[in-house]
Amino acid sequence: MSQATTRSSALPLLPLRTGVLFPGTTITLPIGRERSAALVQTLAKGGLLVVAAQRDPREENPTRIEDLHTIGTFARVLEVSRPRGERAYRLVLEGVGRVELQALVQVDPYWVAEAQPLNERSSAHEEALVLGAALRQHLDELASAGGGSLGELPRELEPGRLADLVASSLGLTTEDELAVLGELDTTERLRLVARLLGKTKELSEVRKKIDAEVRKGIGKGQREALLREQLRAIQRELGDDPQEGEADTLRERFATIELPEEVRKVVDR
Repeated sequence: MSQATTRSSALPLLPLRTGVLFPGTTITLPIGRERSAALVQTLAKGGLLVVAAQRDPREENPTRIEDLHTIGTFARVLEVSRPRGERAYRLVLEGVGRVELQALVQVDPYWVAEAQPLNERSSAHEEALVLGAALRQHLDELASAGGGSLGELPRELEPGRLADLVASSLGLTTEDELAVLGELDTTERLRLVARLLGKTKELSEVRKKIDAEVRKGIGKGQREALLREQLRAIQRELGDDPQEGEADTLRERFATIELPEEVRKVVDR
């Protein structure tokens, strides 16, 4: 569906409990809710529908437009399947473009919404190109440092599409994803994604530091436990079971034995 289209239309609606679908990306969804399953049964490959996030993920059956975030995504069906022996369907969708929900026109047996496509814009096209290039450079630096899938994004992308793909790869909260989805100005969206990328990088570095400290602490404790076990083994070999007041005598006997340096440190404590 072209983003140049401005006419609203009624399309099947699939509410998401959490997360969003960005244009230009694909998601695979397990479909278990009764109304969602009824919707999926009507879909065929290539069909169109609207995807929107719920305001309350605990809500089983949203029935009002107020129950949904009104900025959503037009989606194209890539695959519908039902694994053998399972009750849930599996739905693969591709995001096509941004959309604004205007009304829920049907809730049974599945949801149908009246929706209007949203056109993206750029308040400063040249600036968007510069921001896009800077974001790409930042991704290349992350990729060289083990940035995972972020370094595998296609090289030739429009700035707005680059922002969407990066946002979809960051593991953002639903709130942050909705902020990116709702930003129609390409330049502002790039700025927002750049800030979120920096925030994600900082959090990642903090997690790595904490993990390293935890591992270091665990490693030290395990090493000392091993050395103490080695010490007890040596004691058993000597036929000694030291009682209170015999530590000095035991140390004197160990002084005549050639011990590994790390074991010696434990003995000398």
